[in-house]
Amino acid sequence: MCVTYIVYSAKIDSYYVGSTLDLTDKLKRHNSWRSTYTKRGIPWIVVYQKSYPTKSEAYQAEHSIKSQKSRKYIQKIVWKYLHEQVIPIRIHNNEINTKSLFKHKVRYVTSLLLYTEFRLKIDI
Repeated sequence: MCVTYIVYSAKIDSYYVGSTLDLTDKLKRHNSWRSTYTKRGIPWIVVYQKSYPTKSEAYQAEHSIKSQKSRKYIQKIVWKYLHEQVIPIRIHNNEINTKSLFKHKVRYVTSLLLYTEFRLKIDI
């Protein structure tokens, strides 16, 4: 399985779109100093991922997203993915209302995930 993914850096408020066979290894590379483009935005977090049966399909999906040349388009994809995946979130037994959470921008959500000192427990 190959994966098309989007990672986000709150540090530079930027998204990076890519595809890979091993997302865990790729994320480690983005968060080390080994990637020229992404090293300035460390730390990166995965905000979207979709699996495809072949490498060429994942590559096509990656280029389809990149060809839009639109931050708003990427944010729509991420927003939809997060809305489907991160319901509900509990932080130390205090529930966050999902509707109010998703009224905020993706930047808020990713910043919350990156910079809070709370442990997140995701109940699906």
